[in-house]
Amino acid sequence: MTPQAPAQNNFLSRATDLVNRGFSVIPIEPRGKRPSGPGATSRTRDLETVKVWAASWPDANAAVCADENITILESDDAARFRSFRPSRSRRSSRSERGR
Repeated sequence: MTPQAPAQNNFLSRATDLVNRGFSVIPIEPRGKRPSGPGATSRTRDLETVKVWAASWPDANAAVCADENITILESDDAARFRSFRPSRSRRSSRSERGR
């Protein structure tokens, strides 16, 4: 079995993974929610733009932004959120704190 290289945990690797899955992204402050640079109106799926941002904010977190293809729902009530059944396919994820 070939050992795997450790996963990169920086803006470029996180944002590239999200863009490759079809999401629009922006850099946000590490362990926060405020944009590190451009705001949500500058969201992108362009990997060249992501590379430019990564050079400026290598330690930023990557935030998914709603766009013409993605609707984001957030709730602090997990039970109520699970009861929601949208008519289209959905993906869900947990925040770093597991909420």
